[in-house]
Order: sequence, then C-alpha cells, then structure tokens
Amino acid sequence: MHIFSPCFRLFRKTFVLWILLLLPLPSHAAKTTDFFAQSFEFNVMRSLGHEKYNVRVSHVIAEFLKKRNPKLPEKTAGEYAKYITDAGEEFGVDPFLIASILVKESTANWKAQSPKGAYGLMQIHWKAHKKSIRKAFGAIQTLEDLLEPQNNIRVGTYLFANNIRRFQDTDRALDRYLGAPRTSYKKTILDFYKSMSGIYLKRERES
Repeated sequence: MHIFSPCFRLFRKTFVLWILLLLPLPSHAAKTTDFFAQSFEFNVMRSLGHEKYNVRVSHVIAEFLKKRNPKLPEKTAGEYAKYITDAGEEFGVDPFLIASILVKESTANWKAQSPKGAYGLMQIHWKAHKKSIRKAFGAIQTLEDLLEPQNNIRVGTYLFANNIRRFQDTDRALDRYLGAPRTSYKKTILDFYKSMSGIYLKRERES
C-alpha cells in the first residue's frame, strides 16, 4: 500500500476531476473492438496509472464479488480482492478488469470447472497452458496448485497481460482470453467494469 502526502492526494483528486471533465463521452455506436477504448470509465482509470492499485480499489472489488456471489464469505471476498489488486500491480493490468473477467468466468467460485477443461476463478485451461505456467511460476506445477485462488488469479492475470502486450488492444486481448471473439462476453465484462469503476470514482470525488 502506498502512502501519499495530503498535498499529493489533493493533487490526485483534482487531476481525476479534471480528467472526468475533459474526456469525451464514449460513442454509443462503438465498434466491437472498441468497447474499452471508448469507455469513459476505463480511460479515467487508465489515467490514474499506478495509483489505481490501492486498498480503496480492493474494497470496491470485494463488495462487487460479494454482490455477484452472495454465498461468498466476506473474509474470502476481501482476500480475493487483495489477490486481484496485487496481481494487477504485478503484471500491469487494471484490477477492475481482472475482477470483471473473474466474475464472468466463475462467479467467484474457486471450484468452477468447464466441460472444456478450464479451472478455477479465472478459468485457466491447464492442458493448453501448463508448460508456460510451470516455466513462469515455479510454485505452480500441478492442477491442484493452479486451483489455489491466489495462484489462479496470478496466472489468469499473467496470461491476460501477455494478450494485451501482444495485441495492444483490450478487446482483442479479451477475445484471445476467451478463445473466440464474442460481443456478449466483452459487453458483460465492460458492464461489470463500469459498475465497479463508477462506484470507485464517485467515492473519490466525494472524499
């Protein structure tokens, strides 16, 4: 957690408000591959850079996870939110985007398994990625390792970050993560993203 001086925090909040006022509103006729590029909230969060990896973001994520999965214990939601924020900072991915993918993929159920062999919170295809996962993460060598919530979130974020670097486009990275271009998938993730980021930015303006 990063600690900022009162003057710096005031500057940050003023800067956020300035961005909110100056950024153009997104077009409602956005192309399939432009959902995130034209998202008002996504561009505001991107303007915050490293500052978006903070405990306030984690709190919003925990609330959202609990809302989407009421059976999730509050403590577990908080732990998942911390894992998400930490993984986002580690691999340079917006934590609200990671949380949105996680909710869409598994509804925050760490035991989730698809008929196609995807596992865990981020629905990782173990057979397809196990060689690269074992190479990148020395402590993740088995499917059981992958199912551990913190490991699964880190691996999913790592794979998604690689997609972003490859395509330089969030929508195309989501297509790759899913394994096929699907408009409904991206729209749902964007809706989740806007819900969380909207709450966070509103709280920042009011604080």
